[in-house]
Amino acid sequence: MIAEKLAQAVDILKEKKIDLWLTFVRETEVIPDPAYDYFGNSMIVWQAAFLVSAKGEKIAIMGHYDTENFKRMGVYDKIIGYHQDFAPFLLEELKQLDPKTIAINYSPDNNLSDGLTYGMFLLLDKALQGTPYRDRLISADPVISALRGRKLPAEVAKIKEAIKITEKIWQELLGWLKAGVTEKEVDVFVAERSRAYNAPKSFAPIINHGDKSPVGHVGPSDAKLEPGDIFHIDFGHRVDGFCSDIQRLAYFLKPGEKEPPAAVKNGFDAVKDTILKSKEALKPGAVGAEIDDLARKVIKSHGFPDYQHALGHQLGRAVHDGGTLLGPRWERYGQTPYGKVEKDNVFTLELEVQIPGAGWVSLEEDLLVTANGSEFLSTPQLDWFYIK
Repeated sequence: MIAEKLAQAVDILKEKKIDLWLTFVRETEVIPDPAYDYFGNSMIVWQAAFLVSAKGEKIAIMGHYDTENFKRMGVYDKIIGYHQDFAPFLLEELKQLDPKTIAINYSPDNNLSDGLTYGMFLLLDKALQGTPYRDRLISADPVISALRGRKLPAEVAKIKEAIKITEKIWQELLGWLKAGVTEKEVDVFVAERSRAYNAPKSFAPIINHGDKSPVGHVGPSDAKLEPGDIFHIDFGHRVDGFCSDIQRLAYFLKPGEKEPPAAVKNGFDAVKDTILKSKEALKPGAVGAEIDDLARKVIKSHGFPDYQHALGHQLGRAVHDGGTLLGPRWERYGQTPYGKVEKDNVFTLELEVQIPGAGWVSLEEDLLVTANGSEFLSTPQLDWFYIK
């Protein structure tokens, strides 16, 4: 897939009118640039520069001990091994290419475009001193966000596989849940099933038994599941490096109950309605913040307050895959909510409401943006699951 993504990167450079994308890395086993997966699948030790030009050239400069694995890939037009110093070789290639704009991996808004460490920037800056290229550096965020966001069919297929495994484990979990199990025991169950499917967790699951534990990025507790609780889990898996991320709910019926109390049902209907209406707005050209605006109007129309986070994020090689965010215009999110949705993006839609005494009603679905709208990749939860 590296060859296909690098070819896609060339097209993006042309579209964005950027002459060259330069990714500068070292010791990738310890400090991997988030974009490094697009260049190689083996370790880099000494400083290495990967150059992709809008004209289609793909050049790799690296320590001589690292070159063989990259030659075997058959992806690069030129692989240059050095012994003592990368700088002369980099400068020679820049002289030949003479790019007017050089995109490097830094961004104040997108962590996945911000892989160039300060120390590596200083090394690059030193190498470029006295050349015209030093003043031609720009952020590679437009390139990386588009490259990560525009999923190839093979990438979407991997995400679907990851979702399928997560949904299978959810069904197995439903059959296993019973009174008295703790959040920690649920976490162990999910870990064991993940190993059985050979699918690593894409993040540490978030598990809530009723209102006995806080919502958020919190580890499992010793809280026990009891009748009257809303059971909530936020979890996902990886398949060949690609992630799923869904949230699911079940209600633990009290003796004599046939359905949840009205307040719990109303909360579910409000969250479900918000996700379905947001899906209708999720289409190419839509502005992230405007979809989030719509979602907030819908949830408030049901009598619930704003959620205190973004409505949705992109999903791919990372759970939070950068680029355009379906989020509010908060300083914390920088420019990401102002981006536009594109075809072949994969987004989550997620939000929650609190039901005092019962817990949190929180759902999350994964969707693919199509030419004219969007489609669910996950099987949307449209009604309650029950624990008896």
